[in-house]
Amino acid sequence: MVNLLYSPPGSAFIDLFENINELVSYDLRNLWEDYLSQKVSEHWGPLSDSTGHFPDFLKSFNDRNVKRVHTKTKGKIDGPFVDESFNIGNRGDFVCDSISPRYAFPKSGKKAIAVGSFPAEYWDIYPDLKWYGFDYAGFMEQFRKKDYDLAVIGACMNQNLKFHDRPEGPDIICYQPSVYHDLKRLAHGHDGVEDHRKVTDNFMDVYRTIKNEPVGTPVGKEGGGFTGYNNKYWTYRTHPGFDIIKRKIISFFATAGFSLNI
Repeated sequence: MVNLLYSPPGSAFIDLFENINELVSYDLRNLWEDYLSQKVSEHWGPLSDSTGHFPDFLKSFNDRNVKRVHTKTKGKIDGPFVDESFNIGNRGDFVCDSISPRYAFPKSGKKAIAVGSFPAEYWDIYPDLKWYGFDYAGFMEQFRKKDYDLAVIGACMNQNLKFHDRPEGPDIICYQPSVYHDLKRLAHGHDGVEDHRKVTDNFMDVYRTIKNEPVGTPVGKEGGGFTGYNNKYWTYRTHPGFDIIKRKIISFFATAGFSLNI
């Protein structure tokens, strides 16, 4: 499921999938492409020779099975949607890619509680996981009691959300670092964009580099808006051995309390 991944790195990753669920604001559904162009202009500066290739990104994005998922609806509608209370409707209408082989996660009888947005694998590992949706206040009541084995603090859009409690006993996994740390926030809009984020690179050149060039090839010009992506995102990369993947799998299950020998 994607939302505003209309940048060279985002477009390159979209190419890995044949089926995409695109989040579209219900109120903007008839003006969506104009809205996206406006957002690209606000984030990267006025459309120029560098950023003027945005229509090409839309073409590459739509060259697959794209299912629109309307968000912020006030009630039920036809097709997949997420209403204003974050309830998902018409789940069977979502699309997805089939991945083979399928992995079976070990089951844990430990008591887990969660809130916000977090990786779906937790549902497989902890069948009795209790999710508080986005009710962080309700979650906090249980969080303070410490009568659980694992607490998952999921992400949300509220960067001002703060937790005053931090139990030392049960394990805690946090995907919303702002609840415990003050994070520097970047200003949005062209007037607030710092110099190092201004675009001096051609969008399509960056996109092709990520998809086709060897690892280590600079993604953007030195000092340009995409310099920070250098050596980070490579969609074509193959793993000659299993070591890298094995380390990630072992690390993931270790956080869940499992010891694997693979």
